Formats: sequence, structure tokens, C-alpha cells
Amino acid sequence: MATKKAEKDIIIKKWNAVALWKFSAPMDTCTICRNSLQGPCIDCQSGVARNGPIDCAVVRGNCNHMFHAHCLSRWLQHGHNCPLCNSVWDYAS
Repeated sequence: MATKKAEKDIIIKKWNAVALWKFSAPMDTCTICRNSLQGPCIDCQSGVARNGPIDCAVVRGNCNHMFHAHCLSRWLQHGHNCPLCNSVWDYAS
């Protein structure tokens, strides 16, 4: 019985893997700037073109509402309540 060596039609020379992630929370939009929490806030978006990529952190309060850290820091300059439920803002641990 003759065995025939299989020829490879495709040879993978390079592999670039890509991963996606998503918050498990049902809220996925910063309600202050209306951008996705998976992307940068408006301030970081405008700075990306000038200064390169910026890590835009997301913060969560004890009320479980989530916002971009930059958006919330501006909000908290005018008061100490959650923008959505108006409860006193405390960062979740």
C-alpha cells in the first residue's frame, strides 16, 4: 500500500492574536460623557492624537454605577453625589 505525503496548501508564517473584553456589569456607557466604558473618555480621546495612547481608568461607586475616572473627577468638583442616583459618592473597594 503506497502512502502519499499530504501537501500543505497554506503555511502560517505569522499569527497576530486579538482579544476582546467587556465589563460584566450591565452598564457599559459612561453617563457623563456618553462614551463606552471600554474606550477612553472625551478628554483622553482628544489627547490621544497629540500625546499618544492614554490609560483611561474606570471607577465604580458603592451604588454600583461606573464612570470614567476623569469624567467623575470633574463631576465631584461640584458636589459629592453620584450623577445617576444622587446618593453620596463613595468608591467601591
